[in-house]
Amino acid sequence: MEVIVSEYAGFCSGAKRAVDCVENALKDTRKVVTLGEIIHNTQVVDDLKLRGVNIIYSLTDLSEKLNYMFKEVTVVTRSHGITESIESDLKNNRIRYIDATCPFVKKTHTIVQYKVKHRDFLLVLGTKMHPEVEGISSRFKNKCFVFRNLQELEEIYNSNQELFDTKKGALVAQTTYLIEEWQKIVEYIEKKFENIAIFDTICKVTDERQKSTEEIAKKADFMVVVGSHQSSNTLKLVEICNKHTTTLLVGSWEDLQKIDNLTQFNVIGITAGSSTPIEEVRRVQNYLISLSKNNI
Repeated sequence: MEVIVSEYAGFCSGAKRAVDCVENALKDTRKVVTLGEIIHNTQVVDDLKLRGVNIIYSLTDLSEKLNYMFKEVTVVTRSHGITESIESDLKNNRIRYIDATCPFVKKTHTIVQYKVKHRDFLLVLGTKMHPEVEGISSRFKNKCFVFRNLQELEEIYNSNQELFDTKKGALVAQTTYLIEEWQKIVEYIEKKFENIAIFDTICKVTDERQKSTEEIAKKADFMVVVGSHQSSNTLKLVEICNKHTTTLLVGSWEDLQKIDNLTQFNVIGITAGSSTPIEEVRRVQNYLISLSKNNI
């Protein structure tokens, strides 16, 4: 049995930076909390909890749930970014905080806040209620539409034709969204509109990870995607793999122990979401290799 691992599996730079921000905060004497899960990975989040890092979902949690005084705590923002109102609350309350927002997400914030702020509407290709999309949308003061695919965009257009046909708009995307879907949207808008400015905000590492995953999935009899069910970019990898072969999403190598007859496959591919530590990818790889050796 051959085991192929994507060269892009493991932490992206944004996820690593966010976890490093928490690690650095833990060196201080202040109590450390993260505003939301720092990244979408259960093992990483649970490990930080064991080391005393609490998770809050609003600033009122500091006083009401944890009984922390603002002056005795350091807040680390999640890698997906925060809304503009939460950022203002942190500053207005003079709470010490570390901005662990992924630089690619911050770039999208800058585009929305400064380059397209005077346009009449904003189109965001992404998942509604995802924290990154909420942070992006909060920074645009006019009409904002969030959609997942071309069908949803067409439905939005049919309900807002006058706005689309007579006003100026802009298009951005969630940084980890499917490249294939983004390309469909861009092609549609370029053919139909001249008044919508297009900004490619998809992370280039996401692009490379998706391409690498697809190449492996085309060769493999079975694909293992390592990551969290809450991770948007991980679910996109599952979607890509499912087009080509049987695919399983696992949180850790232990999940593979529940699967029988893995040795029936000639080629097993492994990929992982951007919030998955490379150590967990290696554990999955080593487990599959051990199965292969034991089957000889």
